Amino acid sequence: MTSYKVIEDISSCQRATTKLEQEEFIAVDSEGVNLSKTGPLTLVQIGTAQNRVYLFDVMQEPRMFEDGGLKRLLESDSVIKVLHSAKNDGEALHEQHGVSLHNVHDTQVAFMELSRAAGLRFPPRLRLEEICDLYCPEKAAMLKKHKDIDKDSVQTKLRKLDGEYWARRPLTPEMIHYAVHDVMALIPEVFIAQKLLLENQGLLESSRARVEQEIRSTWEPEARAQHVVEEKELIRITLEDFARQTTSSTLTFQQITDQNVRSAVGLVRMPDIDRMEFPQFTRELKLQQVKTKLDDVEGEIEQKGDTFQPNSGVCGFLWSVVNTSSTPAIIKQAKGLQATVARITLDDMKNKYTITTPPAHVAEYEKRIISHNLRPSGEHDPGVHPVLLRLFWKIRQEELEASIAQYRKKPFAISEGFAHLLGYYTVSDVPTAIKSQGTEFLQYLRNAHDVT
Repeated sequence: MTSYKVIEDISSCQRATTKLEQEEFIAVDSEGVNLSKTGPLTLVQIGTAQNRVYLFDVMQEPRMFEDGGLKRLLESDSVIKVLHSAKNDGEALHEQHGVSLHNVHDTQVAFMELSRAAGLRFPPRLRLEEICDLYCPEKAAMLKKHKDIDKDSVQTKLRKLDGEYWARRPLTPEMIHYAVHDVMALIPEVFIAQKLLLENQGLLESSRARVEQEIRSTWEPEARAQHVVEEKELIRITLEDFARQTTSSTLTFQQITDQNVRSAVGLVRMPDIDRMEFPQFTRELKLQQVKTKLDDVEGEIEQKGDTFQPNSGVCGFLWSVVNTSSTPAIIKQAKGLQATVARITLDDMKNKYTITTPPAHVAEYEKRIISHNLRPSGEHDPGVHPVLLRLFWKIRQEELEASIAQYRKKPFAISEGFAHLLGYYTVSDVPTAIKSQGTEFLQYLRNAHDVT
């Protein structure tokens, strides 16, 4: 039977972290509002092998990281932190609270490392439920039961009805139930099973090193660049080997059975195919793979209609296709799907956000959709839904402030389009803050002779 305790103050946090520092390993998870570099982290869950869960309400008391010992625990050399897909949590912890996750066992990365050792060059990133199913079916059954109770309803709320769900207080029984059960799926069975497999194959250190690299790549450009270079090289080797071994120029993507080749085709970008000078049929395979994925997205939208849940993966894929493909039919299909996804997203945003929602609570793909699809005539355009209108101008102000800060730190060439936008801000019906900042920055650029 799992027990839990909600931690809301410094003294309680100190007592809890002191106890947790005695553990050999702990399970860690977190929740937030579109959790990311800027999407706020609001709750940290930590579980023990004794089925005890601590819910640290860091939104209510962020000083728990420094003054409550939470930062010390998460960076500890002596306690292993077990997470699933630690990259996102690690980025939020580092960028928002200065915490560098250390001594981490990532169940997703561990599976990928074991898969690489078995010959799979591009292992899939399995969901928590899939990992549990592989290493502890009992935990998978528990998660399925938990999902049947409330996980679907929570996900629907997050995506469709209440984008700021994890910023609501006090914590409801539904929120607590969701948070407790996810973190307890990781230990002890899954962690112990993976650790033994990694040790037996001499992969424990390489797995932990890869976890460190993944986490650090979210804030260290060098680590991120290294990962990109390594993946591109592996893609190149895989596709070149395939090109040498394949005699048929009519082979279709659906006919390929080698999972490494299928994954490489899926990962390679069309511009890289041209630069790497692969045979023509490699380009054809990529087009077939893209068309298959577009058809899958289209089929899901047709099946689900307005209940379809847009996400950054789908939006990023469509954006990439539109901007890198040179095939008119492919571009046309992707643009059509983009328009449909944008409409569903904007309709969802009317319900899930309010006029007081800050830009930090909005997902990056949602910001992009608002910026590219709304064209309000001014600050008070009655033809635009008030929530969307308010978010549009908040996001525009955020973008302007970021551009100004970037320019003052390291001047860049001012494009004609950006100069025109600044001019628009100075004379149009825009919020006062944007008009003031735009006017001041434009004058600064003129004085510096960077614009006329």
